[in-house]
Amino acid sequence: MEWFKHLSNSHENPDISDSWDLFGDAGPVVFWTILEVYAKEFSRLDDDCWLTVSIPYFERKLRRKWRKIEKILEFFEQRSKIFFKKTQQTVSIKVPKFIDVSSNSTQTDK
Repeated sequence: MEWFKHLSNSHENPDISDSWDLFGDAGPVVFWTILEVYAKEFSRLDDDCWLTVSIPYFERKLRRKWRKIEKILEFFEQRSKIFFKKTQQTVSIKVPKFIDVSSNSTQTDK
């Protein structure tokens, strides 16, 4: 996927704003980076739209340790923005409303 919609005032979204208050800049950075990884790997999603990657890759990509990432993911999961499942070596991510912000050319792909 080449792009997804990102509103110019999305930082004012209550969930993004609250994550910023709770986690500092790590809240929105983790949120937007997850969306970018999800978009980049869109073709690799399983039939239920879950993306699975290794935890070391995820930590590297987000430039955060798993403990911090997990707290932020739990916050966004409580807000029904991002869901996740973790094993010893991997994390699976699902962004339920992602298809709504995906490019027109990919909306029919999943």
